[in-house]
Amino acid sequence: MSEGLILRVEDNGKGIPKEERQRVLDPFYRILGSEQQGSGLGLAIAAEIVKHYDGTLVLKDSEKFKTGLLIEIWLPYRS
Repeated sequence: MSEGLILRVEDNGKGIPKEERQRVLDPFYRILGSEQQGSGLGLAIAAEIVKHYDGTLVLKDSEKFKTGLLIEIWLPYRS
């Protein structure tokens, strides 16, 4: 990975199962039974913005909390 900026957002919620992490980046996709409000667009929009700037967005297990999600975004420096 070349030089760039890393943004990390982490929470202590329920997290997202590994097998669902790619799907939640699809517009309007919602995990069945999650009982969460929303349209299923937030992560999809974030992923498209990151892609537009040639970056990467990765969903991981929380590193600080027993449960939760870590979203790691890398954006390359532009000259």
